[in-house]
Amino acid sequence: MSRFFKCLIILIILHSLNVSANFDFRLYRSELSPGETVQLELFFNNTAKDITPLNIVLYDQDNNKKPISPFLKKISERYLLYFNLPIGLEDGSYKLLLKDIVFKEQNILTEKSFEINLTVKSTEQRLSISPALLYVEKNTNNFGIKVKNNGVTTSVKIDANELLDHPYTQSQIIQQNTERLFKFKIKSLNRTRFDELKISYGDKQYIVPIIFKIEESKEEAEQIAPFELLSDIVVINKTIKNDQTVSGYLSLRNNMNEPITLAYKISGNIKDITDVELADKNIPSNATAEVKITINKDKLTQQAEYSGYIEFDAYSYAISIPLYIKIVDEPATAEEREQEIVIPKKEEKKGEKEIIDLNFTVPKPPEPEKPKQTWMIILILLLLIFAIIYYLSKRKTIKQKTFGEYIRGIEKK
Repeated sequence: MSRFFKCLIILIILHSLNVSANFDFRLYRSELSPGETVQLELFFNNTAKDITPLNIVLYDQDNNKKPISPFLKKISERYLLYFNLPIGLEDGSYKLLLKDIVFKEQNILTEKSFEINLTVKSTEQRLSISPALLYVEKNTNNFGIKVKNNGVTTSVKIDANELLDHPYTQSQIIQQNTERLFKFKIKSLNRTRFDELKISYGDKQYIVPIIFKIEESKEEAEQIAPFELLSDIVVINKTIKNDQTVSGYLSLRNNMNEPITLAYKISGNIKDITDVELADKNIPSNATAEVKITINKDKLTQQAEYSGYIEFDAYSYAISIPLYIKIVDEPATAEEREQEIVIPKKEEKKGEKEIIDLNFTVPKPPEPEKPKQTWMIILILLLLIFAIIYYLSKRKTIKQKTFGEYIRGIEKK
């Protein structure tokens, strides 16, 4: 086999290894009705360019493009994304394509695309919300959420914790083809970084994450972080069984030349199934503390989805880890019921983070389909065709002229 063909085969193999370690996501609801709002959190690592709405396209199962107007907000290492499905969308399977995402890997720019599957199923109750993901500026004390009814008259229940003040203690009625603005006031300026509120109707529910902007002064930004997490975790997004307990250890290092007192807080409904054990909140200078995280310790949980954050805090500096846990109603094996997870320590690389699979999932949730990069397939086929033609042309034998034919050729000239 020629060297060209060997290189071509290696190229095909490398291209087929579509490693998605640089991407993770949380899809709040995978089944929606036409006119409802799709909510996503996207987690990218090592992107060379910011993602824009032009990178986001919705296709039906026949690869027909459908019109959407994505709202996209970048916050640190994640993007908040939401958009409304078209009112006239037919029932069926759809794919949300995140296309032409540019990554920088080992100083080489590469483009990758990712698909996220959606199911559209028509129901009588159809609400859309805006905004569906909230990013609240530091000095903002109130906000509103607009709820539009695209279906039959519907009763809505608002569920918010003590951080938000609102008058909606009873169910609220939204008439068909109307919209209503729900207003909320933030009670305390001593807010946490993350919160959420729920909008329930029928057997459906919107969970609206609220992320509060915490500003740092220039002096604070230039200071060394008082502590750091020794695992490059971006998100814990896993599925477990209802009679299964999983746990793992995180390491936190004190970077100060004096002891620090570490505090932590769990927000969202994830706190109902999550335990955090810290042997000693006082961490000596330049020492490391081990934190044990246990999910579903009591094994009493029914099938449900849980979300929230674990936030560690010291010296007004905080590190937050998002958790999204789905519990399925399936029996676990004897080995699965008590499973301890070894969380890998981070590599000593500056400025880089890695989305780590903590293996909290048994079984693993389905991964998004690998993108169909048609342009690369066409390019490879063209190269193959060119190589074959070139190879065959070299094998053609040149007919040798006889002496008589040679003389007659000269006489014709």
